[in-house]
Amino acid sequence: MMLIESLPVEIYMEYAFERVEIKASLENIRVDDFEIKKLLVAHFKGMGLFSVEPAMAPILLKKIIDYVKTSPDIMKLERAVRLREMRIKRVKGSKDY
Repeated sequence: MMLIESLPVEIYMEYAFERVEIKASLENIRVDDFEIKKLLVAHFKGMGLFSVEPAMAPILLKKIIDYVKTSPDIMKLERAVRLREMRIKRVKGSKDY
């Protein structure tokens, strides 16, 4: 899909998450896509970016990939998911289960 007009950042995120580059960067992250999109929208709106112009799309794709790899918020969510998975394994491994 090629952008021909500006899109609200929320709608652009839906488009961006269908891209192969974004899917590849999310491959090893256990956090739900919805949560990551929510964080990204809040991040970009916090920077004053409410809509995405067609010329900005390639740059924003790179920014999304960088944010996913380096965001402390996503790292915290991923750590929480891992801890939850470890607790579930521990409970399943106990004899009381």
